[in-house]
Amino acid sequence: MGLFLPVLAAVIAGQEFRSRQLGLTVLAMPRTVRMLAAKLLATALYVLVVAILIAGISTAFMYVAVKAWNPGLLLTGAAFLGHGRFITFAVLFYLTAFAVTTVARNTVTGIIVTVALIAITMSQVLAGASPDLDALLPLSAARNLMLDPGINDLTASREHGLLVLVGWAAVTAVAAAITLSKRDAR
Repeated sequence: MGLFLPVLAAVIAGQEFRSRQLGLTVLAMPRTVRMLAAKLLATALYVLVVAILIAGISTAFMYVAVKAWNPGLLLTGAAFLGHGRFITFAVLFYLTAFAVTTVARNTVTGIIVTVALIAITMSQVLAGASPDLDALLPLSAARNLMLDPGINDLTASREHGLLVLVGWAAVTAVAAAITLSKRDAR
C-alpha cells in the first residue's frame, strides 16, 4: 500500500495536466492557493476513505487468521491506534505525492520522485550511513511512526516521524501553491 497510494495520488494530480483541465479550472477560479487547498482537501478525503477501507480489509483478514487463537486482539486500543497511524501516514504521504506531481506538472515525474523516495528508504542506504538524514525521509518517518520502538531499530521517535510527514506534506503543498501561482496553469 505504501507504493499504491502515492502512485494513485500522482495519477490523480497528473490527469489535470494531461487533459489540460487545470488551465480551465484556473480560469474559473483564479485564486490558485484556494483552488489548491480545495484540491488537497478533496484528495485527502478521498485517500482517507481508501485508507480506512484498507485498514478494514486488513482487520478482516487478520480476524480470519487469529479468530481461533485470540479474536479480541483486533479490538484492543493498540490495534486501533496502529490503524490510525497507518491512515495518518497514508493521507500525509498521499498529499506529498499529489503536491510533488503538481509541482512537476507531469504524472510520470511525480511517480518517479515518489518511487525514488521509497527506494532510498527501502534500500537502507541512508539508515546505515546517516540515520539522522534517513529519519527525514517520508517513508522512514512512516516507519518511525507506525512501528514499535521497543521491538524495532528505528531512526527517530514516533513524534518525530509524525512531524516529518506533516512537514513533507506542508512543504510540498506550499511549493505546489507557489508553482501554480507563478506559472501558467496550462
